[in-house]
Amino acid sequence: CDLQRAKEWMPADVSRWIRSLGEPFPKYAAIFIRKAVSGSSLLTVIDNKTLESYGVEDDQDRRKIVEYIKTLKSSSVQGVTSSNSGHDIVHNERYRNALYPFNTTGPADIRIQAAPLHYQS
Repeated sequence: CDLQRAKEWMPADVSRWIRSLGEPFPKYAAIFIRKAVSGSSLLTVIDNKTLESYGVEDDQDRRKIVEYIKTLKSSSVQGVTSSNSGHDIVHNERYRNALYPFNTTGPADIRIQAAPLHYQS
């Protein structure tokens, strides 16, 4: 995941990233969809005050989210992509969830699997 890929995230991708941060952040995931926060917005507009206006009431949670966003912005320095495996290699495990929350290389690689619907007559 590099900065350019994060900028291309849709609100569902941003929401998934928030959930990947672990407790207590999953409870805020719906906010990012409801407010239609794209990756570009996440990286340029979201700050403590904006998070508060969105309904993230806990100051410590807001500060941590802002820290994770800063970490995401610097992700190109923290990790590299292995062209052989197609998987991200992160040299600093402490930031792994913030930098590479999905097992994909970007929004275009996200797959949704749907089960067939079975109707009863």
